[in-house]
Amino acid sequence: MRKNIVAGNWKMNKTLQEGIALAKELNETLANEKPNCDVIICTPFIHLASVTPLVDAAKIGVGAENCADKESGAYTGEVSAAMVASTGAKYVILGHSERRAYYGETVAILEEKVKLALANGLTPIFCIGEVLEEDEISRTGTIDDIWSRILFEDDNGEEQVGYIPTSVLEGYEDKNQVASDATSDGTVEAGIIHKSTGEGVFAEAVEGVTQTGGNAGVLEGQPIMVSADSSLRPLGVFHITHYCQCSICCGPWANGITSTGVTATTNRTIAVDPTVIPYGSKVVINGQVYVAEDCGGAIKNNRIDIYMGSHAEALNSGVFDVEVYLLEEGSSVQGIEGIQEGNQE
Repeated sequence: MRKNIVAGNWKMNKTLQEGIALAKELNETLANEKPNCDVIICTPFIHLASVTPLVDAAKIGVGAENCADKESGAYTGEVSAAMVASTGAKYVILGHSERRAYYGETVAILEEKVKLALANGLTPIFCIGEVLEEDEISRTGTIDDIWSRILFEDDNGEEQVGYIPTSVLEGYEDKNQVASDATSDGTVEAGIIHKSTGEGVFAEAVEGVTQTGGNAGVLEGQPIMVSADSSLRPLGVFHITHYCQCSICCGPWANGITSTGVTATTNRTIAVDPTVIPYGSKVVINGQVYVAEDCGGAIKNNRIDIYMGSHAEALNSGVFDVEVYLLEEGSSVQGIEGIQEGNQE
């Protein structure tokens, strides 16, 4: 008889203290309940040894989000199946699409992981439902060898152009005819990709996304500071990151054009979740005014990405959490002192 399971994957979220608090809360919630399914939580490795003894094993199973494909050895940063089992965890997630996409996990690697998980008494939660079909595709170019431009046939049999992380492609050959700017007319066989209807890199790759234009420099703006008589409405604490128009930050959309169709400008443009902060809104971060002109796949809820002139600047600007304000309509700010076009680094 097929068993119903509800499993929660925490992914890369929650500090140890936050994870312990969440596990306790879940345990208390289910204390007087009789779920008609198995409940499993799969946590980051640092939580396992602390969370496992906190929950009622009769109601909540605990698992890891991944394990290594090696039994032991000089594999810095890896966590073996035996290590997972030693914490008391009973499950492990294997074959997740994010692992396949971002870290290039292949069928051969996953086979070894499954064998080791079973050998150590772990029950694998093997992810296979996201894959709908396989497409033979050809790679026609790359962007800094991070994103690959591909040709594939859609459901109607028509040839489409899309972009996908190079790490996803199995068995592609890295030949000189593959252009670094994704403009080569030469075709290189890229192997097989798996097409998914879910959100993320697979869905984006097969939707016929095209690259427009080139990198014609960076628009640099002067900072706009809030004047003393401005009216500000608190929006709460946001997680602030930084990006530029390079392919590392923007993938195939590395052309300096925002999702609203304007050219990204330093000291002005920010990427937001438009369901939280509408496009065109003037947002105040650390006393400086920015305009919501862009979005991003990872920019969800209370997160803002500030546009910078180069990748080095984006990295050096760091990551932080800060109170963010909305500049209300009719409020005054000091004027923009001019925008000038500079060369991209």
